Amino acid sequence: MTERSYDDACAMARALDVVGERWTLLVVRELLLGPKRFGDLRSGLPTISQNVLTRRIREMEQARLVERILLDPPANTPAYRLTTRGLQLRPVLIELSRWGVLQSAPPGAEQSPAALLLGFSALYEPARMGATTTAVLTIGRENFTLTASTNGLQVEQGAVGDVDFRATGTVGALRVTLGKGGDPKSFEDTGELTIIGDRAGFVRLSHCFPSPALLGRTT
Repeated sequence: MTERSYDDACAMARALDVVGERWTLLVVRELLLGPKRFGDLRSGLPTISQNVLTRRIREMEQARLVERILLDPPANTPAYRLTTRGLQLRPVLIELSRWGVLQSAPPGAEQSPAALLLGFSALYEPARMGATTTAVLTIGRENFTLTASTNGLQVEQGAVGDVDFRATGTVGALRVTLGKGGDPKSFEDTGELTIIGDRAGFVRLSHCFPSPALLGRTT
């Protein structure tokens, strides 16, 4: 993908020739749930410069990881989406997220909605789920539909009509409450979180993302 190469016949080295450049996998992360416009990509990656993002996307197009599209009406604006080859990186990113959760986050570092939901997918423990629960999460201008069952956690871009509960909140509020089982009330009192519908379903789902220590991943 770039002029730099490991020049190694190993399959892993060849993969890193394509996705090992800084920011590449984070761009993939932002596109896992659906197409995004250039500005939306920058919002999800606030510390990347416009020039670097432009260059990285161009390289990823050349590597057939992403492609340019035109969003459906009424948007009718250019956007980027993952190709089939790019979508094949999803399990790789989930395993990297599961491995990286044991690393301390930089103080004050931000997290995008896509990153939050990838973390949910990485830590979800289906054995903890009883009845299937469906939910719509609204974070900023984005809506996501979650279907949690004993078969796994499915996350899709957009909102469906009939769900068990709807939660609107900041990334921080949803990470602490839904992701870590924290008490929602303090965030509701400050207006950072609103839950409509089955609150018991919200609490039940919040217990399905155990810490790595509980999953035996500290050794």
